[in-house]
Amino acid sequence: MKKFMLLLVAVVILSAGCATQLKYTPPTIPKPEVLPAYIPPDDPTAKLEPPKPFFLKRDPGDPQKWVVCEKPEGIVLAYFPVEHDKIVLRLQYLKEMNKLLVDLVNVHIQISNVKSELITDHMLSKEVYKEMYVDIYNQYQNERLQGNVEKAGLLLVILGQLAALLMAL
Repeated sequence: MKKFMLLLVAVVILSAGCATQLKYTPPTIPKPEVLPAYIPPDDPTAKLEPPKPFFLKRDPGDPQKWVVCEKPEGIVLAYFPVEHDKIVLRLQYLKEMNKLLVDLVNVHIQISNVKSELITDHMLSKEVYKEMYVDIYNQYQNERLQGNVEKAGLLLVILGQLAALLMAL
């Protein structure tokens, strides 16, 4: 009977220790790629020839009139009105559009950076959920194991008392 009791204790202890434990390995989440701010390219019109002006000077015979001359003699630098208006209009347009385009590109870069951070946060939340699941599962297995050991101990006490009663009779 003592051999049976020892064998029963050994079987309970061995079977209780066979519960599997999950192990959590921390993730390796890559850092999101952050785009730098946009720097506009150099002005392509800077490489082009400047507009060709013409120079004017007073007519020596009639001071009321202006005549076309070479640059060193000229007093006034002039463009034809239509060409001058086009140049001014184009410069104003380019100045305004350059500021707006830089702002637009920087907004798109910020949106892309926020999206990559959101993806990283989502990946981290999945890993935290996995870690919590592993912890809860392991805690459940430990409590179950402790419950089984307590039940086996109570069973052994009851069997021991029964054996003592049977021996006493």
